[in-house]
This record gives sequence, structure tokens and C-alpha cells, in this order.
Amino acid sequence: MKIQLNGKSVETGAGTLKALLETLPDLPEHYAVALNDEIIPKERLNAAELHEGDAVEVFSFMAGGAF
Repeated sequence: MKIQLNGKSVETGAGTLKALLETLPDLPEHYAVALNDEIIPKERLNAAELHEGDAVEVFSFMAGGAF
């Protein structure tokens, strides 16, 4: 199935968000995931099913601040 992953069209056989994340080679230690603009808690990643055309965004946390 085709989904949007971080704004790019990708083909995946993953049926859940958890399965998709397990295929990502550079997944940071601390991250958040949105499925169709809804943040999905980590405890629900295995239950969050993927469907054709879904939009997935993976966010990583970076240190920083104002000057």
C-alpha cells in the first residue's frame, strides 16, 4: 500500500504504525508519531492500523533554545 511518510510517498507492507516504525533504519531514541494529523501515544502504536493513503509523520526531539 502507498502512504505518505514525512511528506514522501512510500510503499509499505506494514499493517500497523509499530510495524512501520520497525522498518525505519534511523528511528531516533525519542520520537513522536502522528497518523493523519493525530498524535498516537506509544502504547497505541501496535493497535494503530495503516490504510492506503494515510499520512504518517515521525517527529524527533532536539535540544535548543532561544538566545
